[in-house]
Amino acid sequence: MMPAKKQFTCFMIGEGTLVIQCAKHILKQAHQILGMISPDEAVTDWANRKGIPCIQATDNLIDFLSPAL
Repeated sequence: MMPAKKQFTCFMIGEGTLVIQCAKHILKQAHQILGMISPDEAVTDWANRKGIPCIQATDNLIDFLSPAL
């Protein structure tokens, strides 16, 4: 019998297609992305379509990250 997978929550920071590909992999493994931080419009658009909050790094990071604390 295989041990049960531990699930985790995370925030992702990055830009470009790499962060989107990583996020897709994380979601495919049934983990949860609490939010994304990116200046990239493509990342913001992707996150919005997935219902994942996304902000710019210049926004209020403390308020954005505080639900995870």
